[in-house]
Amino acid sequence: MTLLVKRLGLVDYESTYQAMREFTQGRNADTPDEIWLLEHPPVFTLGLAGDPSNLHSPSNQ
Repeated sequence: MTLLVKRLGLVDYESTYQAMREFTQGRNADTPDEIWLLEHPPVFTLGLAGDPSNLHSPSNQ
């Protein structure tokens, strides 16, 4: 088994999330597994059933 380790440091959440999705979609049986070690600024996620009205802080923060 081959495992590639990517040390990405501090990265933007959205662009890295998109890169992970593209990597996953482009994989085939010969693509080695990867683990991405990274840090990103804090983000809030609501999930599929989330409702923005449940947030308790102004949207501009």
